[in-house]
Amino acid sequence: MQPAPFPRRASGARLNPRGLRGANPLALNPDWVRRPSTLAPGDVFATDELGRPDAVPRIQAEAQAYNLRYNLPPIDHTYIGIDQRRGGRIADAYNAMPLNDDANPAVAEAYGALAREVQQQWASAVAHGMTFEAAVGDADAYHDSVFEMVADVRDHHHLWFFTGGEPNRFMARLDVATGLPVNDLFRAIHDYFGHCAMGADFGVIGEENAWVAHSQMFTLTARRALTVETRGQNSWVNFGRQNYDLMGRYLNLPPTRRPFAVQKTGIFDGVNDWINQLPINTP
Repeated sequence: MQPAPFPRRASGARLNPRGLRGANPLALNPDWVRRPSTLAPGDVFATDELGRPDAVPRIQAEAQAYNLRYNLPPIDHTYIGIDQRRGGRIADAYNAMPLNDDANPAVAEAYGALAREVQQQWASAVAHGMTFEAAVGDADAYHDSVFEMVADVRDHHHLWFFTGGEPNRFMARLDVATGLPVNDLFRAIHDYFGHCAMGADFGVIGEENAWVAHSQMFTLTARRALTVETRGQNSWVNFGRQNYDLMGRYLNLPPTRRPFAVQKTGIFDGVNDWINQLPINTP
């Protein structure tokens, strides 16, 4: 049985309290605060045959240009299916991770690279005409709708993102250009280069495809932290052992009954670090 879609607020990859962690940057830079408003009348919510938003070719082209500039391989923006067995193995790997391994030099290196590259990607998107604006508090600018978010980005070159929370010490670092924690930039550019570029919703398959697209914009070092923050958490939420009965049958729990993943700071270790497992038929 295929898992049910997992809708969520358009706040980036976080499915747990990290999406709401950290010092409030609004007091640091009030010019970034804008109250969310509805989209302009006549905005078109296009879908493809799968019932998800159309991908945004402009963003895909920007992502390719970014990779070319930073000597990264071309990005494959093919939309893939989901592999429950692999998701379960990733969930188990996430479950086995220590809660906080930030004293590990390899973890510090991975998160340091993630933070730097997130800032680079934000700067690249802004240079291409994007405007990112902080939503106020828990205001839901897009009404839980990926269609509204994609339409706003595609038609207005604009994206609301959520702020605050308690990021780990690596992602709590302030970006000098914006005065915002890097974690807030991360949410915004993951929605932009992941969800909007792919037309990926906030369900199980959409989250995987957002990771597939966005992960290819990072060095392998940074991708180790990115994968824990996105694919690792999403896999635990959707394919952790709490989603199966004693006979191993998938319960297809509604989103309200799927607990958040415990927030962890670390990286996957061993042969399967899950940073390169892109095709749906990969073990």
